[in-house]
Amino acid sequence: MAAVRARVFNTATVLVAANAPMTLLKVTGPRTWSAADWASDIVPHLGYGITAGAVLRALGA
Repeated sequence: MAAVRARVFNTATVLVAANAPMTLLKVTGPRTWSAADWASDIVPHLGYGITAGAVLRALGA
């Protein structure tokens, strides 16, 4: 269960880190995104979060 929480946390952190600057600069507006827009944004971040979590776990971090 801890691994799942870590993956969700990693995904959320990367999602916010990637989108916050663009949102603040008004380059994009997540509030106006469709479900397809959200899916196309979340899938790569989820992959990154899962991979980062697996690497950290393998390194014993």
